[in-house]
Amino acid sequence: WNHGIEGPARDPGVGIEILPLRRQSMRNLLATLLLSAGVPMLTAGDEVGRTQQGNNNAYNQDNEISWIDWELSPWREHLFSTAQHLLRLRRELPALRADRFYRGVPRPDCEDPRPDLYWRSAAGRPLETHEWNDPHVRTIQMVRTACDGSAVLLLINGALDPVSVELAEGVPEWHLRWDSTTEHPDDLERPGGPAANGNGAVRPGTSLLVEALSVRLYSAPAAPVAPLED
Repeated sequence: WNHGIEGPARDPGVGIEILPLRRQSMRNLLATLLLSAGVPMLTAGDEVGRTQQGNNNAYNQDNEISWIDWELSPWREHLFSTAQHLLRLRRELPALRADRFYRGVPRPDCEDPRPDLYWRSAAGRPLETHEWNDPHVRTIQMVRTACDGSAVLLLINGALDPVSVELAEGVPEWHLRWDSTTEHPDDLERPGGPAANGNGAVRPGTSLLVEALSVRLYSAPAAPVAPLED
């Protein structure tokens, strides 16, 4: 999605107001890849916003189209830091490192009574089958659990407006670890940032306003848990 203007939008110039939205889209895409269950496969340069000027078949372009420019502008340095941060979270959080396919039921080799993966709507209730095909459903929550009792919550709001989300259940408390609205991972804790005003650690069932076209990652440490209610 070009955010309403085709081609480059340079600063200064017409369309510079969409540059933050484009950068947020890049962070969203990095998150859906690096926090997925499969092996993340980055093309060299994705982590610094290389676009190949829109050329998706640049194997024979031995020029600036395919080269990687290592003189990084500030926003590219921030994107690189974001990729590093997401990979660090993947290493740190067991629920982000799948060692087998998810089945949506408790693992027989774990004492954790929760499903290894479950989905929730923006309202916090189980996502129903028909909602997967409803074009108006643009906000989902995915919870993945690990055998040590820890869990992660990936919250995706693909709507064009902020959405009130009731955080999924299954843990005593969720801790905000990343938000794609931040240009740099360190911005999460800044005054007025996403983790401020009590949003850094919240209990399940809490309603939060989630920004448009954004992704959040929460985690919960290992703790005794009870089976989920249907």
